[in-house]
Amino acid sequence: MLPLGKSAILGRCIERVSSAKRVSDILVATSTEISDQAIVEFCLANNTSYHLGSLDNVVERLWGAAQSKKQKAFLRICGDSPFIDPKIIDEAISIFSSTDFDLVTNVFPRSFPKGQSVEIIKTTALGRISKATLSNDEREHATSYFYNNHSKFKIGAMRSGTEYTNSRHCIDDKKDFSIAERVVGSKDLNGLGWEAIEDLWIKASQSIIEN
Repeated sequence: MLPLGKSAILGRCIERVSSAKRVSDILVATSTEISDQAIVEFCLANNTSYHLGSLDNVVERLWGAAQSKKQKAFLRICGDSPFIDPKIIDEAISIFSSTDFDLVTNVFPRSFPKGQSVEIIKTTALGRISKATLSNDEREHATSYFYNNHSKFKIGAMRSGTEYTNSRHCIDDKKDFSIAERVVGSKDLNGLGWEAIEDLWIKASQSIIEN
């Protein structure tokens, strides 16, 4: 909910996702905890659908969210990704729509920066996972069961063509937030893809180090 420029971090994420041509609807899946009430209020104020579920069991939360929309598949984006590239989303959806994958992902293996992570998940495949015996880590990191048991699923991998494994465009801590503020303040980001964001992120990171 921290303001990043004129929008909250979550708001920027929603704006970028809604710019994807092949996204039909957006649902924010948050928890029933009072600590996440601010997210609910944000969704109500911005006419955005939301679903409430478990804080720690994210598999259960996503399963409930997917069922509520009765869709055959859904796109999963983490809310700490205010610079997510709509073109990556559209490419992933295009691949999923023309294949029979259970999951299309660009994080297995990862070659895009963190914060540019895209996963298209078949709802029935998530249903299988929701009935499996999961570790605490697999409950929290909703798609890790797919990757830990990849031989049991049909997984399509997207690659950037270069290695950006150590790059990050997400906001996990104060340093990320400081860099993100400089990126947002440097120029109008409307229409900029992930590679342009990467250049801005590197410059902003160097500026913080120098200061």
